[in-house]
Amino acid sequence: SRIRRLLIRGKDASRVWDSASRMANAVRARFTAGELEMLGPAESPLAVVNRNYRVHMLLLTPRIAALQASLPEILADLKLPGGVYLEIDTDPQSLL
Repeated sequence: SRIRRLLIRGKDASRVWDSASRMANAVRARFTAGELEMLGPAESPLAVVNRNYRVHMLLLTPRIAALQASLPEILADLKLPGGVYLEIDTDPQSLL
């Protein structure tokens, strides 16, 4: 299995959590339970860094190509609000 970590961050906690929830729903809508396991969204271990609230989710899948192909489409449909940023980490070494 391969892992993708999605980290959503921004100065407005409610916008960050709303964006993370919308992202999680969009990912769940594209995959069945057997194709992808999602952990989160959850508060990142370092929840606030430089006054940025951080929420993350882990996506685990044996079919990394399908996830890799779907992420750009999901992101294009999602349209994060101003001041909210997404970082994608492939096979993260650390979750901090």
